[in-house]
Amino acid sequence: MEKIVIVGAGGLGKEVAFLVRRIEEYQLIGFIDEAVEKKGQTIVGLPVVGDLSYLQKVKYPLAVVLAIADGEQRARLVETLRTNLHLSFPTIQDPSALIGFNVTMGEGNIVMPQVTLTGDIQIQKFNIINLKCAIGHDVQLGSYNTLFPNCLLAGYVGINNYAALGMGTQVIQNTQIANYVITGAGTVVIRDLKAKSKVVGVPARALHTSNEPPVIPDTLENEKHTYNQTNTGRGEEKR
Repeated sequence: MEKIVIVGAGGLGKEVAFLVRRIEEYQLIGFIDEAVEKKGQTIVGLPVVGDLSYLQKVKYPLAVVLAIADGEQRARLVETLRTNLHLSFPTIQDPSALIGFNVTMGEGNIVMPQVTLTGDIQIQKFNIINLKCAIGHDVQLGSYNTLFPNCLLAGYVGINNYAALGMGTQVIQNTQIANYVITGAGTVVIRDLKAKSKVVGVPARALHTSNEPPVIPDTLENEKHTYNQTNTGRGEEKR
């Protein structure tokens, strides 16, 4: 049985520990956390075994799951940890998740309990899809996005990278969401959202758009998702 650790010993880390125990595919050895006061503590019956330096020194195959809600922070952690070739980043999904046909996922994703992924869905890497989210047909989800509980994405929705969709966000069909979008809890998105938009309400209205350039890894700096229009909606992703 492969050994696995959870990076992040906070609330999300506790939920991920619950998930990993349910899938019964890994030997869960504990948490990694940078907070000095957490080192040596026991959380949900698991030890905090160390900080990131622990992972950088590992000499045996070890799976790592990133229980960090902030997508940019996850990306920085991945860049740091990839220097140790003994580490891997599996996608983990709860047994209760309903996974339909032609659903593809890259590495490092977390799919929480009672998530529904219907059909012809492409999910890239290191996304968190939280409790009871539902993703409709032909959705394209980029990387390092966080969907908080009960988000609903209708068919042909496209989301680029680093979005954070607040709890209960709903996105209507054919809507495109650019990089670094944030939605408040209960937001209903009925039109495309530009990069770095912050929106709330029903329908969604703008709160603030930052003009400060974000710091992102070079590997995603120029990554964009565009879609071909078809007679049924937006079709395959083009790079």
